[in-house]
Amino acid sequence: MRTAQTLAWVLAVFFVVTTTLAGDAVIYLKGGGTMTVEGFRDLGDEIEATMLGGLIRIPKGDIERIEGAAVQGELQVKAPIEVGQDGLPVLRLGLWRWSERYFFEGQPTSDQSVRLECARPSDFVRAEWQAAATHRTCRVSPIRREEGAYTYTAECQSETGRVLEEVVLTVPSALAFRYSRRSRSEGQDLRIERDGALVGECRQP
Repeated sequence: MRTAQTLAWVLAVFFVVTTTLAGDAVIYLKGGGTMTVEGFRDLGDEIEATMLGGLIRIPKGDIERIEGAAVQGELQVKAPIEVGQDGLPVLRLGLWRWSERYFFEGQPTSDQSVRLECARPSDFVRAEWQAAATHRTCRVSPIRREEGAYTYTAECQSETGRVLEEVVLTVPSALAFRYSRRSRSEGQDLRIERDGALVGECRQP
């Protein structure tokens, strides 16, 4: 279920933004955008394609036409996700689009905001982990990895008392990420969620 949901929000971004990257086939979408992919195969109601080291699926109903030949058999992902010495993934520097929402006691506190930025999203998670790990009042766990999810916890002392945090960075492919940070203190529960997808290369100045 998690994989299906992830693919849905990755594809939603690609249907809006026109992306042109080096590859072997061009997929023309009915919404007007195009995607250049490294390879694709026919799955019946969907087209599965490889792009920027990840696998994506596109409903055939959203495709106008495809220029290129389909692959026979399994697709080969060309770029595995790199993992740093600290145990966190190293996502690609590029043009990323992500949404952000805040929740208090399980209820959203504001409307969803959307950003489009040239960045390496794993850098901000790495900076947060390093800051907590070097803070004198915090005890931080090692990074735990399980099926594309990277998790750490931190227990810190603040002026108002003890703060417990859990951060989960889920990376289903080199194309997308999902970030969740939950903080609990004095009976209060705050959560931040970010969903993002790589939509192209950084623009040259």
